[in-house]
Amino acid sequence: MAARKGGISCVVRGCQTRSGEQISLFSIPRDRSRAELWLKAAIREDLLSKDVNELHKNYRMCEKHFQPHFISKGET
Repeated sequence: MAARKGGISCVVRGCQTRSGEQISLFSIPRDRSRAELWLKAAIREDLLSKDVNELHKNYRMCEKHFQPHFISKGET
């Protein structure tokens, strides 16, 4: 699970980014097809069988894995 001692970590295999590092972490999309794309890109096919609501709630991908033009940092 992405939430471990010390905060939330990035779901991408091998990434060491954790919450609190001044790097944005994005929830896995609730849309099944988009969630599958994210997990495959993260080399986390082991999570494909999980419910999308669980993925959205418990797993994050950090901004290091997105091209800058895909990130919009603003108030939500």
